[in-house]
Amino acid sequence: MVELHVRNKPVRLPSSPATTPVDFPELLDHEGGPVNVRRVLLECGNTLISGNNSGIQRVARNLAREGLATAPELGLTCLPVITNRGRCLDGTRWLTQLDATLRTSRPAVPAVQALEAFYSRPKFSTRLRNMVIPRNFRVVARREWMALRSPRVRPGPGDALVLLDGWWIEPLRRLLEKARANGARTGLVIYDLLPIRHPEFFPPLLESVFRTYLDGYLQTADFFLAISQTVANDLRDYAAALLGAEAAAALSIDVFPLGSNLDLVPAANQVSPHVRQIFEPSAGPVPYLTVGTLEPRKNHQYLLNAFETVWAHCPEARLCILGRRGWHNAELLERIENHPRLGRQLHWLSNAGDADLDFCYMHSRALVYPSHAEGFGLPIIEGLRHGLPVLASDIPVHREAGQEFCSYFDLSIPDTLARQVINIEQRGQFPPVRAWDPTCLVDWQTSSRRFLETCKAAAANP
Repeated sequence: MVELHVRNKPVRLPSSPATTPVDFPELLDHEGGPVNVRRVLLECGNTLISGNNSGIQRVARNLAREGLATAPELGLTCLPVITNRGRCLDGTRWLTQLDATLRTSRPAVPAVQALEAFYSRPKFSTRLRNMVIPRNFRVVARREWMALRSPRVRPGPGDALVLLDGWWIEPLRRLLEKARANGARTGLVIYDLLPIRHPEFFPPLLESVFRTYLDGYLQTADFFLAISQTVANDLRDYAAALLGAEAAAALSIDVFPLGSNLDLVPAANQVSPHVRQIFEPSAGPVPYLTVGTLEPRKNHQYLLNAFETVWAHCPEARLCILGRRGWHNAELLERIENHPRLGRQLHWLSNAGDADLDFCYMHSRALVYPSHAEGFGLPIIEGLRHGLPVLASDIPVHREAGQEFCSYFDLSIPDTLARQVINIEQRGQFPPVRAWDPTCLVDWQTSSRRFLETCKAAAANP
C-alpha cells in the first residue's frame, strides 16, 4: 500500500508491481451495461522530479494531492503521472515522497536551475556536464530508481490526460498523440503566455520553444484550463491570430480558481531562527514583505528604487525580500548583497520554507508586489488570506486576483509606490480599499474540486 497524507489524514492507495499497468476495471450499471470508470491523469513530472516549490510547482503539487482525495466524491479517479523514457508512470509514490521531504526539510537551492536538461533535448555535452554535479547525479539516480518501481499507466477511453506543468520544456506531444489515438481526451493547464508576450524576462530560446509547443497543442489538444480569466482571454487572442477567429472561438478554454492556503506549514518551531530575529520588535519597525523568485519579471529593481526614496524620508523603514535566485539577475544580486542597509533595513531570505513564509505573512506590515507581468500572482491571495494589506502593481491580472481589496501603484510612475509607503510610515494611513471578505478566496481542496469538475466537463464535450 502507498500512503499519502491529504488534509492531515492518511489516504491509502493500492500499490502495484512496477511491471503491471495501472488500469481500472469496468463497473456494471443497473441495466447490466458497462460503465467506464473515468480517470483524470495529471502529468506533473517537472514538479515531482525537480522537487521545486515555487508558483507553478505549488499549484501542480496541491492539485495532484488534493485530487487524489477529492476525485471519488465526483465519481472520478485522479492520478498523478510522470513521463519517463516515453512511458507514462504512476507518480503517486513520487508525490508522497516529495510531500514528506518538503514537510520535514528546507530543500537546498538547486545547483542547476533546470533539471529539465535530463529529460528534454539538450546537447550531450550539456547533459554530461550537468550530471557530474553531485546533487544532480543524485537526483538522476533517484529518478531512475523510482521509475523502475513505478507502475505503468496507459491512457485510454474514459481518461482525460492533462499536462499540469512543464509542457513548454518537455517533449510530451507524442504522449498526447498516443493517448488520443487510444481514445483518451487531452488537455493543458495554461499558466500564462509570458515567454511569448515578454521574452525579455526569460532565458534565451524559451520564447521559440514555448511558442512551438503551444502552437502544436492548440491544434491537437481537446481542452485548455487557465488559472485566470486574464490568461484565458490572452490565450484566445493568441489562438485567433494563429488559427483564425472561428477556430479560436471553437476552442474549449475554461478557468478554475487557485487555492490561497499554504499547505506545508508544520509546527511553529520549524520557523527559521533567522526569520524570527528579523521580525523581533527589538530589530526595528515591522518590515514590508515581497515574495517571488529574483528574476527580472518580478521587478525587484523598481522595488529597491522605491525604497531608496522611502529611506530618504523614513530611514528606519524595513524591507524583507523572500525569494530564491532566478535568472538574469547578476546586477540585482550585486545590489542586494552590497547594499549598505543589508541586515538592518534590508533583508533577503533566499531559502525559506512554507513555515517561514507563513510567519512572514503573519508578521509583516504589508505585502508589496511590483511584478511587471503575471499569470495570476499567488502571493497576492496568500497575503490577503493572512489579512495582510497588499500593495500591488496595477496590471490587469492583479486587479483580477486582488479585486478591490488591494491598493495598486503605477509602474510607469516610480514614485507612486514610494509615496504610498511614506504615507503609511509617517501617518499610519494605508490606501483606502474595500473591507476584506475572506469568502472571496478558496483553499486548495475547493480549487481541486473545481479543477476536476472543469476537467470532467471539458473532456465530456465532443
